[in-house]
Amino acid sequence: MKHIKSFQKHNEEINLKKTLATGAILGGLAGGLGYVHDKSIEPKEIVQSQHVDIPSSFQLKKKIISIGTDMYVTNDNRDNFGKIEERTLSWGRTFQYYDNTGKILATAKQEVFSFGTKINITDENGEKIGSVEQELLESMFSFYSIYSIKDETGKVIAKSKKIDFFAANVDIFDMSGQFVANFDQSGFKLKWDCKIESTSIDKRLLIFIAPFISAAQEDKQEEENRKNNNK
Repeated sequence: MKHIKSFQKHNEEINLKKTLATGAILGGLAGGLGYVHDKSIEPKEIVQSQHVDIPSSFQLKKKIISIGTDMYVTNDNRDNFGKIEERTLSWGRTFQYYDNTGKILATAKQEVFSFGTKINITDENGEKIGSVEQELLESMFSFYSIYSIKDETGKVIAKSKKIDFFAANVDIFDMSGQFVANFDQSGFKLKWDCKIESTSIDKRLLIFIAPFISAAQEDKQEEENRKNNNK
């Protein structure tokens, strides 16, 4: 097995082009299926006055009418547990988690140049919570990855099982082998069913994994579309 060198080129210029391209189609989406989709998944109460913790079982539902990869943290009952939004005009891919009151509780920023993907996560005060690191590997004509969750000191506290590159199902276990979390993508890549059973690991270290995978999937799809258009 060998490591694959992966340079993430998400800079302001690229993101600006993506923003402009997205903006060009918003008018059509707003009057069609995109608008219907977003209204159907929008929480019943968008902003609440009292903080509600993320439950052990929830869903991440992707907005179609958005710039970047934005998701509601909700469930089938459309309860409001917050939202995750991508900051597109930034150096390196960045996501922020807002709770149900609209307060920012965590920011996840991807290192622009790294082996695999390294996501540094900070709290609302900019203090480091920990990181999520994706190790990219290849073996016998196939690619796969492993996610390592580290605390603020850099200690590995959990790892995912080996998953296919851009996999839609992620299982995470702590270092003693106990189940921590599962993220299962469904609904034409518009929804993640999420379970976080660990009470010792900060959920803010886990909730960004699915949005980063979704964003990588979108990048891959855009690249394939460009190749097909250039044929």
